[in-house]
Amino acid sequence: MALIRIIIARIIANKTTETERRLNALIVLLNLTFEVPSKLEAVYAIFNYAMETNLIDRVAHFHTRINDWIISWKLNADQQRKLLRIASLALTNGNQSAQAQALRLNIRYFQTFKNEAISADVDNLMKTSVISAINSPVDAFSDRCSLLEVILIGFSLLISNYKMSLLSNRHSAELNSISNGHTYYLC
Repeated sequence: MALIRIIIARIIANKTTETERRLNALIVLLNLTFEVPSKLEAVYAIFNYAMETNLIDRVAHFHTRINDWIISWKLNADQQRKLLRIASLALTNGNQSAQAQALRLNIRYFQTFKNEAISADVDNLMKTSVISAINSPVDAFSDRCSLLEVILIGFSLLISNYKMSLLSNRHSAELNSISNGHTYYLC
C-alpha cells in the first residue's frame, strides 16, 4: 500500500505536462493492483487527477463500474461513501449527462446513511441535490423520485431520533403531542 501511494504521488506531482499520459498511468496502476485498499487509492487518485487537469471526460465512464466495485471489493459504508462522493464530485462539472450521473451517485451516497445521523455537510449536499433534481431534464423523473424517497427516509430517521431523545429525557407528554398516538409511515 505504501508503495502504491509513492507511485501515485510521483505520477500526480505534475499537473501541467503529459496529463493524459499520467492519467493513463493511474488507470494502468488500478488494473495492476490486487488489494482493495490499493485499488481504492488508485480510483481516488484517478478521479482527483482528472478533476484537477480537466480530463474528467476521459474517466466519466467509470461511474458505470462503481456498483460492481462496491460489491466485488466488499466496501464498508465509509469506503462506499468516499468512492460515491468523489465520483459524484468529478461528474458534477461535466456535461448534462454527467451531471445526471452525478445526481444518481448522490442518491446512492445518501442511501448509505441507513440509521446514522446525517452531518451538516450531507444535509447541505441533499439540499443541493434537490435543487439539481428540480433543474434536471424532464426525463429524469425516476431520479427525482429516488431522491425524494431518500430524503423522506432521512426525515423519518430524524423524527425517530428526536422521539428517542424525548423518551430518554422522560418527556413522554411532549412525545404524545408530537405523534398524537399515531404511527406515521413515509413510504
